[in-house]
Amino acid sequence: MKYIIGALIILASLLVLQSASAFTLSAYDINRSVYEGQKLNYTVEITNDKNITDTVSYFDLVSISSFRVSYVPISRVLLAAGETKNVTILISSTDNTPLAIEVPFKIYFSSLVDNNQELVLRGRFDKLPSDIPKRPVITKIEIAESLDPRDEQAIIATIYNPSDSLVESFINYSVKKDTEIVLNNNITTLLEPLAFSQIEIPVDLFYYQEPGNYTFTIRAYNQNYSLPANFSVFQVGGFSEFNVSDLSSSSIFGKTIRVRFTNEGTAIGSSTRVVSLTPLQRLLNYATEGEVTYANGALTLYTLLLPGQSKDVVYKVTYIPLLISPFVLLGLVVAFKHFTRKMDVSRAVTETTMTNEEFSFKVVLRVKNVSQDKLKNIRVREKLLPFAKTVGSYGTLHPKMIKDSTGKKLLWEINELGPGDEAVISYRIRTSVGILGKIILPATLITAKFRGRTARAKTQLFVITPEE
Repeated sequence: MKYIIGALIILASLLVLQSASAFTLSAYDINRSVYEGQKLNYTVEITNDKNITDTVSYFDLVSISSFRVSYVPISRVLLAAGETKNVTILISSTDNTPLAIEVPFKIYFSSLVDNNQELVLRGRFDKLPSDIPKRPVITKIEIAESLDPRDEQAIIATIYNPSDSLVESFINYSVKKDTEIVLNNNITTLLEPLAFSQIEIPVDLFYYQEPGNYTFTIRAYNQNYSLPANFSVFQVGGFSEFNVSDLSSSSIFGKTIRVRFTNEGTAIGSSTRVVSLTPLQRLLNYATEGEVTYANGALTLYTLLLPGQSKDVVYKVTYIPLLISPFVLLGLVVAFKHFTRKMDVSRAVTETTMTNEEFSFKVVLRVKNVSQDKLKNIRVREKLLPFAKTVGSYGTLHPKMIKDSTGKKLLWEINELGPGDEAVISYRIRTSVGILGKIILPATLITAKFRGRTARAKTQLFVITPEE
């Protein structure tokens, strides 16, 4: 029994929830009684009473031969939980509209989760008094869906003059975005009797007009009388317009290609700048900032920016590798020669003696095989000083005196030196006491054979300063 009672309670709750209204309607009369040719105007306030978002649609079954019903927004509104929005309902008369009586208009409202609700609006059309002139009727508004504020724009309005006389009509038009009036202007034009006239209406927007939806509203007057305003919605398109500045700089150490992009338009947009680049500058690039691509000998700098945004795209080149390359090459050559040398040679001067009759000094040459090859036919050549009086040698290695186009030389010949072996050559030179100042010993040249090849080495110049 208790289960049956519980089920009945749940069923009753569901029925109550289903019958409860999910949204609330409130109607306000703006123009409930008008003359023929004018429009009845109502505002309906819709409140979403649920805790979820819902869409409320509205429609009518009013005879279109007698009345014209229009809605703003056109057919539905989207309401967040607890949100309230207004719907404008305009009802126009036709040639078959009954006059001088109040007519009920039934409007139906429905949502996705609610039953239909009905709202009855009442209105009355009266015959236009004879002392009120017939008012111009705006039958058509020609306007592009999207306008570019940078271009000159014009809206074409077609106006019908129902009067049988020429009418000087006063036309007021405005452009509004939300609640902000962007443009409000007036023009005067002559309307031919019982004829349609096309009027070109200039729309001067600001160059940097904010993109979005705008409403164009127009009224045509005859002796200060007019029908309700006609309106049309159009869109102002955004555009991107870039100011591009070249801020590049260069020095002996490198070059920085810097391009500053600034979007001075009203919409997001992209811009590129192409810069010529040498293959060497491409090779010496070491840093970039932003989107940079290289193709066909040119550098393309690209950016995508919001309105009012600025950004630098940077490509950096360094010339330091070129500046230090001679020193690097020299170091490589020296290192190569050092690590591939076959001999270490050194020369020292010792036992210098100065007397009234002569100046003498002893020279010690050392030749060492620092390779893993056996060196053969080692020849050591020392240029003989022209002012030398005598040459005396020590040890088992004695020189030969030879002569060529460059002068006399001392020549020592060594049969072979094994890996790590060293030969020491020493000799003494005596010269005239009349030799004063510094004595420069030329470089000693050494050659040796190994595996059918020739190894060469030489000593540095040596400077001797005689002391009294």
